[in-house]
Amino acid sequence: NEYAFIVIDTPPTIGFADARIISSLVNAVIMVIKHYGTSRKAGNLATHLLFSVNAKILGGVLNMSDGDNLKYEGYFNSSYKDYYNFKQ
Repeated sequence: NEYAFIVIDTPPTIGFADARIISSLVNAVIMVIKHYGTSRKAGNLATHLLFSVNAKILGGVLNMSDGDNLKYEGYFNSSYKDYYNFKQ
């Protein structure tokens, strides 16, 4: 009754069962992805592991990024870069 939201931080999803167990007990999950630290393959595996326990994933947060050096190669083609004025 006293709190609108409670945030629970768990160890990484891959390698530990904590996130999978807790995600099946909470209302929603927000994944945290380390910039240049979490590979696409690891992110996909973590998502799959959470979906396997019916976790409701709301979205994600990109942390430890350097805003001046964000690169989007492999994610957006050049027309998107030009349209949104992303720095290269």
